[in-house]
Amino acid sequence: MRHLIFLLALATACDDFSTVQRTDSIEAYEEYVSRNGETSANGIASMARLEILYKQQAEKLKTVEAYDAYLKRFPKGPNKALVAQAKEDLLFKAAEVAGTEAGWKAFLDGCPEAPPRRTEMAKNGMQAAAYAAKLEISPVRVEPVNMADDPKGPKNGTGFFADVTNKGDQTLSLLWFNLVLPDASGGVAGAFDGPLVAPQSASRMPIAAKDQVPLKPGEKRTWSYTTDVVPPGFTGTARLVPVRVKMLAE
Repeated sequence: MRHLIFLLALATACDDFSTVQRTDSIEAYEEYVSRNGETSANGIASMARLEILYKQQAEKLKTVEAYDAYLKRFPKGPNKALVAQAKEDLLFKAAEVAGTEAGWKAFLDGCPEAPPRRTEMAKNGMQAAAYAAKLEISPVRVEPVNMADDPKGPKNGTGFFADVTNKGDQTLSLLWFNLVLPDASGGVAGAFDGPLVAPQSASRMPIAAKDQVPLKPGEKRTWSYTTDVVPPGFTGTARLVPVRVKMLAE
């Protein structure tokens, strides 16, 4: 009789797990594991499947919450590095586009293991975002241009221009911007970056002599960028976001 009861119980357990497998959802596997334990025979299989489902959910949703759900559930999971990198990329890109102190802080708080270079860029971004209140930036003008600066030549490129005035009380030795090109869905079609003022040591690319002269309080200059390739989907209205700033005395 006891043998029969054991077999009936075993059959019920197998049928229960079969139902979970057919449902194949995070909720179903989590509920099964909570009742039967992670180290039971089917619990081990459940955990393996859960790891895949959490990863797939993160890849589908592409949200901080979905990435964190995986990292919290599987802090040593086989896909930890992949998921953590995706989360880092998401937060960094969002911070670059927003250009706010809150955005950069979210990156720094959410990605404590980010590479030193990105951490430094985020700290620079926070400093630039804080100084942004002291900058007067005109709307970005988008105009057809000749890429060789030939006034009689064909308009074979696109120029982006914005007037920037230093309303602060300090002279700036470096002021670097991201040019954000939104798309119709509210996302980003593309982005470019470049300095309004910077020493040559700040870039591997040549910086014009006039752009190396520090920007004094009250001074206005025009930031510009030209390209012969505009990303598909660009709406025609661009934004200029400060990402690096340095005072002359620093």
